[in-house]
Amino acid sequence: MAIYVVALLLVSAFTVSGVITRQKLDCGSGKKGLGVVKTSDFWTCNDNKTECWRRDYYYNSTDDTCRFLRFKGCGGNNNNFPSLPDCLDHCKTKTVNYTGYDRWLTYLPDCHGNADPLKENGTILRFFYNSTSQECMPVKVRTSTGYFPDMRHCVKKCNATKKELPRCELSAKPGKPPKGWK
Repeated sequence: MAIYVVALLLVSAFTVSGVITRQKLDCGSGKKGLGVVKTSDFWTCNDNKTECWRRDYYYNSTDDTCRFLRFKGCGGNNNNFPSLPDCLDHCKTKTVNYTGYDRWLTYLPDCHGNADPLKENGTILRFFYNSTSQECMPVKVRTSTGYFPDMRHCVKKCNATKKELPRCELSAKPGKPPKGWK
């Protein structure tokens, strides 16, 4: 097992073309960019490698869907999600009911549960229903037990008054490339 872990670490540090470092990108004004390089699996570049963008998504409230963002690495705003499912789960307001969906909702936490996000203080993003404000609220927890996996399922099950996160209401901003990236 130890050999497997060491091999996995080495593979994540090297590629056929050389070493991939988790460098901090210079975004100007003392701000640092994301610790990635252009050759990672999360970036797409044009044929000349003169322009690169990360495969992120933003929520478009006009048509209640998520679209490809072409994030360039610096700036932008919080309407930026690492995957299409992540964007849809946190921002999409309309749900498509399918066979078994209502049954699946019964496995989710109760809308009047005893969740105490202040005691959790973790790194996993989940949601809980605040029955006082009648809103689904994000919280970072240590375990996901007792919390909703995403915003839209909390809203659907608990009929929350607030339908989406504030970050979903922001316009799309692809940002700009870091200094030194052409």
